[in-house]
Amino acid sequence: KRLLEHLSSDLEGCPNAKQLRLEVDSMGRLHIVRLPTPKPRDMDTFSALETLPKELAMRIFEHVPESVLALRATSRTMSAFADQFAMEPSLKFPIGRLDISSRGENHILIEFAVARHKAKLFGLRYLHGGVDRRIKHAEHFNRFLMLWQLDSTGAEQSIKDLIRSLNGECAIERVSLRCDESMMSIAPGLLEGIHITQLRVLLVDSLSDEVADHILSICDDVDDLRLAVGHVSVADPAKLLINLSSRIRSLDLCQGRVCPFMRDSAYLFGLIDVDWSVTFLSMFSKRLEKLVIDNSPYPDYLSLQSADAMREQLPLLRKKALLLVSCHAYKDHLKYTVDDHIIEVGQANAHSSRLLRIVHESRWHEAHRTIV
Repeated sequence: KRLLEHLSSDLEGCPNAKQLRLEVDSMGRLHIVRLPTPKPRDMDTFSALETLPKELAMRIFEHVPESVLALRATSRTMSAFADQFAMEPSLKFPIGRLDISSRGENHILIEFAVARHKAKLFGLRYLHGGVDRRIKHAEHFNRFLMLWQLDSTGAEQSIKDLIRSLNGECAIERVSLRCDESMMSIAPGLLEGIHITQLRVLLVDSLSDEVADHILSICDDVDDLRLAVGHVSVADPAKLLINLSSRIRSLDLCQGRVCPFMRDSAYLFGLIDVDWSVTFLSMFSKRLEKLVIDNSPYPDYLSLQSADAMREQLPLLRKKALLLVSCHAYKDHLKYTVDDHIIEVGQANAHSSRLLRIVHESRWHEAHRTIV
C-alpha cells in the first residue's frame, strides 16, 4: 500500500498524468492503465445559457442581480461568470438599512443590510473573500456587521470610506442611530452626502443643544425623522421642532418617561404646560406634512384649548396634512370632515391610548397604517 502511494505520487509529475492510473490485479501485479480520452461534447448538447458570450452574461447579471444564484447553478460556465461578476471592483451594493450604535467606551457597532435585489450578489462576493475582512456575516442572510474602535487612528474616515465603497451615491432607505452624545458628534461626518429616506434616532443621553445641532445637520438630506427622546435640555425645544420641520417631510416623536415628572404632568419635549397648537401649526407651515406624537407617559400634555385650535386651524393651511397625536383632552368620540380633512378623536384599537387625528382625505389609509 505504501509502495502504491509512493508510485502514485511520482506518477502525478509525469506528462499526461491525468490520463494515467495505477491498478493492482488479483495476482498482486501492478499496472499503469491509460484512461480513455473523453470525447468533446457535441455543441448540440450545450444549453443556451452555456453558449452565451461572457459580455452578454455579465449584462444579464447586471439587470437581474437577484437571480445570480439561480443562474450560477445552471452550468460551470455561468458559475464562473457569476463569480467574476460578483468580484468586479466597480460594482456597488446599495445599503437598504444601516444601524449605528454605541458599544461601550470608544466602540461603535455598524450593522447593515444590503438592498434585497443585490443581497445574494453581495453574499457571493463575501463568500469569495472580496469584502473588507472587518465585515462579519450576521445570522440573517443579508445582514453584516462591524465593530470599530473609535480612538484608533483614522477610524472615522475608514468607516466613511467603507460605507461609500459599498453604497456609492445611492440613497439609503433607513438609517438608525442608537447613540450617546460622543457618537452623535461623528454621525454627521459618517453620513455626509448620503440621502436618507428615513432616519431613526434613539438618544441614550439627554438631547442637548450640541446633539440637536448634529441631528439638524444630518436632516438636511432626510425625508422622514423618527426621534425617541427622554430628557431634553435644549435651550428652546419649540424652536428646534420648527427648525426640523423646515428640513423634513415627516416627524415621528416618541417621548419617554423622565424623572421626576409624574404621569399627570403636562410634559412633552422638555416643556411643561405649553400651548402646543402654536408650535404644531408653525411646524406645518414649513416643509413638514406629517406629524406623529406618542406621549403615552404624559397623556395630558395636550390641553383641550390646544386640541380645539388644531382642529379649527390645521385644515385651513390648505396642505395635505397628517396629524396623529396621543390626546386625552376629549372624553367623547368625534368624527367629521371639514375642508377635505377627516377629524377624529378616539382609540385606534382596544390597546392604544386615545388619539387625535387630523388627516387629509387622500392620506386616510396611511393614517390607519401608522402605529402610535
